[in-house]
Amino acid sequence: MPAKTCSIDGCEKRTSGRGLCSSHYHRLRRYGDPLHIPSQAKQRKWDAPDGTRVACQMDDCAKPVKAVGLCAMHYMRLRQHGDPTVTLRRYGVYRIILSSGYVGVWMPGHPLAGDHGYVLEHRLVMYDLGHAVDGMHVHHIDHDRTNNDPANLEVMTPHEHLQHHGGLPNAGQFQRQTHCGRGHEFTPENTYTYGDGNRRECYACKRNKRKAA
Repeated sequence: MPAKTCSIDGCEKRTSGRGLCSSHYHRLRRYGDPLHIPSQAKQRKWDAPDGTRVACQMDDCAKPVKAVGLCAMHYMRLRQHGDPTVTLRRYGVYRIILSSGYVGVWMPGHPLAGDHGYVLEHRLVMYDLGHAVDGMHVHHIDHDRTNNDPANLEVMTPHEHLQHHGGLPNAGQFQRQTHCGRGHEFTPENTYTYGDGNRRECYACKRNKRKAA
């Protein structure tokens, strides 16, 4: 017995339901009319009138638009840095803005590189100028973490850096306790202050711990 075909004139597809093929049956269920022709998809804001994708509005960029008139690359720069023209390149290597707000330079294998392969650019600048940055902090004078001009950077101890940024959270307690439990005086040269500003330790005790280990 031959298969039944769609009851719509000119359609020779096999029936799916109510004497209609799957396409016409779907239109009947969705629109109430098996002959309904769906309108064309809504034209995207950045498409040309003929439906083709237009090019990025940045000069010399022919990549198709992703959003707000920009290609994917320039749109990402706009979102990350507020400026689609930012390239963030120096030293001939790739640079990014880290989650901390500092500029990271991709230099795996460098003495200052972290486990992720990036070097903090403000530390790299002072390192290249011959400053000893090991165990030291590099302070941004204008408090802009992306402004790594040498004139805007200053090397200082962690203790000095914390005091410079409004003092230690428990400075009163630190001022009252002038010596550690083993009798070593908390001088700037003999004091290691942890990054949270809530704890400190004398270098003499730290050295003794390493020797004992």
